[in-house]
Amino acid sequence: MDEPGYSAMHLRVLLVHYWVNGVRGGAELSLLRHVECAPTGIEVVVAHAEDTPDLAGFDVVVVASVRPPGDYRDWKNQTRLVVRWTEALAGYEGFAIRSERDLHPCGQRDAACVGAHAWVRTPCECPPELGGLYRAFFDAFDVVHFLSPGHREIVRALVSVERPTVLIAPPIDLSRFRVLVPPEQRPAIALIFDCPARMAPTSAERARRAGYVPEVLPYLSVPYEDMPELLNGYAAVVVDPLMYHAFGRLAVEAQACGCRVLASERVGATSWPDALAAARVSSPNFWSLVGAAKLPAGERRQLLESMENG
Repeated sequence: MDEPGYSAMHLRVLLVHYWVNGVRGGAELSLLRHVECAPTGIEVVVAHAEDTPDLAGFDVVVVASVRPPGDYRDWKNQTRLVVRWTEALAGYEGFAIRSERDLHPCGQRDAACVGAHAWVRTPCECPPELGGLYRAFFDAFDVVHFLSPGHREIVRALVSVERPTVLIAPPIDLSRFRVLVPPEQRPAIALIFDCPARMAPTSAERARRAGYVPEVLPYLSVPYEDMPELLNGYAAVVVDPLMYHAFGRLAVEAQACGCRVLASERVGATSWPDALAAARVSSPNFWSLVGAAKLPAGERRQLLESMENG
């Protein structure tokens, strides 16, 4: 992917994430899609959060998730990795981007302690020191990238974010996720993916209220490469999670396939004026952000201000 202005740009970029073999969740799909779309002249080196930090020779460092997956109350390892990367960035002189993929300042990940409307925090079980750790972590970066307006606001309700922020939605491969079957030819059935940690008990009723028969499939029961064909078989898709979704790519993939999306306010995509349009320009915007490393300070500030609201 060659965007205007990139032809003469040469950058070495370190992309840090907690990669798990065989796992391709929303964060992994988005980050790998960005790597696939890297403009000519940009070299991307992918690192694991557990690797010993070595930032020498990189113009840009992009840090996504450094929290171990699985037990989200494993605060000891969470703290270990956050401190490790905070300290590594302390002496880094390049351009550092925190690409927040989830709700990492929340020790339980789901942000159940933050209300869905006013984004006001209530008492919870998260360790009190976690906020301070993440405040220092965010402060180690030049800019913090969020996936939706709602995502940014809910993280701000969890921890103070003083650095400049930008909004860039995750990328969706719209050459694959598209209308294959006209929506009017589909049965009035709403697809729901069943996952105890993700699906709210209101999901089926949400479908019925909208005039659809709910159909529940086990979570991760369909290979990702088969999702476009699957979505084209439904008139609607319900995305009604218990945990807050920073974006909720299923909602936008379903929309791209012509489905009516029945989503709750705990889905970050609903906070975008047009989430599909935001996803369409995701990778160009992401690489424009990375390319800010080569801009003079004044031009960089102007670019970040232009990306503050997506």
